Amino acid sequence: MNYRKSLGARGENLVKAYLLKNGQTFITQNYRCGRQEIDLIFKDGPWLVFIEVKTRQKTGVVETEGTLKPRQAQQLGRALTAYCLKVGHNLEKARLDLVIVSVDKKKVTADLVFYKNVL
Repeated sequence: MNYRKSLGARGENLVKAYLLKNGQTFITQNYRCGRQEIDLIFKDGPWLVFIEVKTRQKTGVVETEGTLKPRQAQQLGRALTAYCLKVGHNLEKARLDLVIVSVDKKKVTADLVFYKNVL
């Protein structure tokens, strides 16, 4: 596994552990719908939560946080809709969250910043 994929997997696993610790129910990880991949899917009460994780290495330089580009947001929205239709979940109780994970160079500590309902 290359460094970039390794860093991304680390970020996804940190978010997964955090959400499990905070009482959400894990559904699946790396769900593919066509060419689009949804990093994590959780159940939070009545909500089906689709999570896009952006993992970055802390560099000491102020960086703009990774956001969803319009095309990626559109593709994730389509994947979210397809998944809800597949499992029979109400689209009004589904949301897409974005989580920015900043990992230090030694991968010892990480900061998680959550953005809820980004669509």
